Amino acid sequence: MSKLEQLKEKAKGLEAKDPKRAAEVWLDALNNQDETNPDLSIYNRIGDLYIKLRDPGSAADYYDQAVDKYAELGFHNNAIAMCNKVLRNAPARQSTYLKLAKLYAAKGFIAEAKQNFVEYAERMQKAGKIDHAFAALKEFTDISSESANLREMLSEHLKMYGADPGKRGSAARVTPPPSATPKPPPSSAARCREAHRRSRARAG
Repeated sequence: MSKLEQLKEKAKGLEAKDPKRAAEVWLDALNNQDETNPDLSIYNRIGDLYIKLRDPGSAADYYDQAVDKYAELGFHNNAIAMCNKVLRNAPARQSTYLKLAKLYAAKGFIAEAKQNFVEYAERMQKAGKIDHAFAALKEFTDISSESANLREMLSEHLKMYGADPGKRGSAARVTPPPSATPKPPPSSAARCREAHRRSRARAG
């Protein structure tokens, strides 16, 4: 039996009677496994043990790591399940709604993707960080065959917050303020009239 298998067996034996020690052994197993063929269920096990230890924040941390790992490998259903566990234990994690939106978009579930992005955007707006939502729009490009339509829908929603994400901040940079606009030079006719006026003033 390999060292990894020994650690797994030891951790399983400790889960019921000593969840804290079991979590430590599972973490040791996590650090000793082959990264080319990882057992991602270990993240879930560690998270569940932290729930037993009444530490939902730490549990959510490990569930969140599982989300990223599953998403990287294309296991979208597993990643979505882990997102839901994150939100059950750490409902204030705004970034999880964005992850859910991207996962659903990758699966082609546009309604669910929009729902979660809107939730993310509203939470960002309440936190005074609506720019994060505008920036996140770019991440929906090329996620799926429907990403262009989804991005357009989300862009329309963000306009509710008072700005066009496609033009945000551009007008102020392109158009100078009226006071800074240079006056055009006078025409030759105007110069002649001014010279004539001055000569008459001197003669009088």
